[in-house]
Amino acid sequence: MSNLNNYTIFAIPTFNEIESIEAMIIEFRKAKLPFFIIDNASTDGTIEKAKELNTEIHQRGDFGSSYGSAIMKGMKIAQDKGYKYLGFVDCDNTYPVSAFLDFFPFLEANDMLVGVISFDTIAPVRRVGN
Repeated sequence: MSNLNNYTIFAIPTFNEIESIEAMIIEFRKAKLPFFIIDNASTDGTIEKAKELNTEIHQRGDFGSSYGSAIMKGMKIAQDKGYKYLGFVDCDNTYPVSAFLDFFPFLEANDMLVGVISFDTIAPVRRVGN
């Protein structure tokens, strides 16, 4: 199997994620996984912190402001960069970034892979949307 890490990039949709953005960036760098941020005009310092940590940032802009817009923008960016696979991870630190490495053996044989986390690890305020 080829080194799929070279063909995979991750997108982190953000909107006012100042409390978690630094930890997410650190975790992606520890795992040595390429990533970028797709922001929705955060006003809480998320973008400034990401810039301070020398992170690639894109705004959803022409695709709109929804989570679906972040997905569409992420697909365009990944395609323009020549990546074969694109992963998305919420910026809430509920899923360990290192666990994505376990996905690589299954990429070529599947159209889509979904990581599952225990519901009790999700903050109560976020459970409604999940």
